[in-house]
Amino acid sequence: MTAIITGAELYFPLAGLIDIEQEIARLNKEVEHLTAEVERVEKKLANEGYTAKAPAHVVEQERAKGHDYREKRDKVLARIAELRG
Repeated sequence: MTAIITGAELYFPLAGLIDIEQEIARLNKEVEHLTAEVERVEKKLANEGYTAKAPAHVVEQERAKGHDYREKRDKVLARIAELRG
């Protein structure tokens, strides 16, 4: 089992204790959520009205969120690939 959080990856060796297919399904749901968040941030940042009117630090926070979401999604996808072997 894997949990991806900002700044860390937690691995719990649960071989024989969990259903691999259920874990992959859970991780796929997490990928869907992270992809939606990436798309939301990208849409917001693509809006010139938003980037022109929002304070620079707020825009930078959104960019950082987008980067974080993409990084987490990539790690979850890599974990899914590992589980599929």
